[in-house]
Amino acid sequence: MEAHQAATAEYYRGCMRLFVEAVKGDPKRHADLLAWAKRYARKHQVLARSTDYSFLTLFYEALKFPLFAEILAVDHDGTPKTSRDAFNLALFSQFLAKFEFIYSIDVLNPKWLEKNLRHFFVQYLHFLYQGGLEEFEDYEQPIPSGCVSVMTIHQSKGLEFPITVVGSLNRTPRQGWTALDALLESKYFNRPVFEPIERTKFFDFWREYYVAFSRPQNLLVLTGPKPARGKHDLGKTFDPHVADLPDWTSRAFAYRKLHLAAVKPTSLKNAYAFTSDILLYENCPLQYMAYKYLGFAPHRQAATMFGSLVHQTIEDIHKAHLRGETFDAAKIEQWFSLNYASLSRAMKSYLDPNRRAVALAHVTRYVERSHGTFTNIVAAEYDVSIPTESFILHGVIDLLRGEGDTVEIVDFKTDKKPDVNNLEDMVRSENYRRQLEVYSHIVEEKFGKKVSKMHLYYTRVEDETPYVTWDYDRDRVAGTLQSFSRTVAKIENHQFSNAKVRKCARLCDGCDMRFYCGCK
Repeated sequence: MEAHQAATAEYYRGCMRLFVEAVKGDPKRHADLLAWAKRYARKHQVLARSTDYSFLTLFYEALKFPLFAEILAVDHDGTPKTSRDAFNLALFSQFLAKFEFIYSIDVLNPKWLEKNLRHFFVQYLHFLYQGGLEEFEDYEQPIPSGCVSVMTIHQSKGLEFPITVVGSLNRTPRQGWTALDALLESKYFNRPVFEPIERTKFFDFWREYYVAFSRPQNLLVLTGPKPARGKHDLGKTFDPHVADLPDWTSRAFAYRKLHLAAVKPTSLKNAYAFTSDILLYENCPLQYMAYKYLGFAPHRQAATMFGSLVHQTIEDIHKAHLRGETFDAAKIEQWFSLNYASLSRAMKSYLDPNRRAVALAHVTRYVERSHGTFTNIVAAEYDVSIPTESFILHGVIDLLRGEGDTVEIVDFKTDKKPDVNNLEDMVRSENYRRQLEVYSHIVEEKFGKKVSKMHLYYTRVEDETPYVTWDYDRDRVAGTLQSFSRTVAKIENHQFSNAKVRKCARLCDGCDMRFYCGCK
């Protein structure tokens, strides 16, 4: 154990040397970074009260300095070789976020700061480092151009390569069944046994390697450790079957005559959601790049938690009604409390009692206003998706209600109802309308009912109608889908500049990338 810790400590020292060399290599360029680090170091040495930031906050603030900002400023052309450092920087943000989640760190507390740092370096990062920390892997692009793909046999299913190299051939079939499996098979199978249970380990073993051996288009290479003398040793299971195969150093292997096929491009369509993809990109391409493309871990989740809490409780109410269950105020509060406990654990985020009371008021106010219309509920949290030529658009409809052959779509919002005299509010409202138009189109295509109305329901509203309502205009759908296609094309072409985005408090104040954005 001490040897492992020493190796990790040496790795840390190597990282520090790289950092010092980079700063000393261009002291003028990195003077601000050095001053920033010294200022926080002095502050934390004599910290007397809790800060209003955590480790993850400091990480995002550091992105404004050239040493790190230049990593994000690369041309993200879609190849891992170009973007790998940026992806790995995002991966580190995920490690920090998970560490703060595990140790319940919201701010830096002087009482626990030293212990938290010790846990971070001596235990958490040490464990990740010793476990073989994996770098970024693009699961949507399993065969990137100019790279060698290393994957498990399971991951390779359905893919083809000109050359496939298979290792781990020293394995042997292992029994995967228990006495209970044999008992259940003998007593409860209602059809003849397809494979004798005592032979399944051999069948499963060869099925797995059949997958591996059927991946190459032109050349299959079997590898194993090479002893001091003699041929490569593939293991006792495979050695009897490969005696006639040429060694790669043999003249019998005429590799110059080998014709290699081109790597087949993947034809998988990416899926996009309106709110978390289309709207996020249209609001700010840089935010999309950070959170969706690179995968940076968002730091602030309180607003998200509030909305999720209201939505989930309203969903419970709708689904209870669809099941034919009755409920009262006490039952609603029970669902609300259970949802809050679940979200708090999942997000490691909390709402103070006043905010929780406000969220519950959103729910109860909705029930008081709408209970009479519950008899018209057709579906709640209804999944919808539509394929286009280049992508799949998917989403979830909060509520479908109606009678006969027509339905209405309702989408719940917990923010402020838009002001008709505010341009920014009207733009946001129009974006929601586009979303509902596409959802309505999908419902008519797949649900077999006509959509008569589309509603936004603002749970915050107290003294006026909570609805913003539109008639469904089928003629607008084609134009809306075309606008989505243009947005998706920009996303897939990695056009992430936010130079034309109008900065505002709503968009920027809670964004973790505001430090990097400001330095640009």
